[in-house]
Amino acid sequence: MRALFSRRPRPRVVRRVTIHCPQSGAPVEIDLLMRETGSPDVVLRCSMHPAGPPACDQACRKLAEAVLTPPTALIICPPGGGPPDEID
Repeated sequence: MRALFSRRPRPRVVRRVTIHCPQSGAPVEIDLLMRETGSPDVVLRCSMHPAGPPACDQACRKLAEAVLTPPTALIICPPGGGPPDEID
């Protein structure tokens, strides 16, 4: 019975998707960390800012295009809190 109610940590899912940047209008590739519920949590990487995490307002994570566009890659990361250490 205990096994039915135990909560195991779930792996984190990162969607790599190409969308149009809401600020520049240019096509960009983003890595979008998803919440357990399937909604976007945070943008981890953007091809417009390859050196580090995007410094913009991350408005792209609120676009329907970011969630509805089929991903070019799905990255499964180990369970944990916050963004994964490194994704390439």
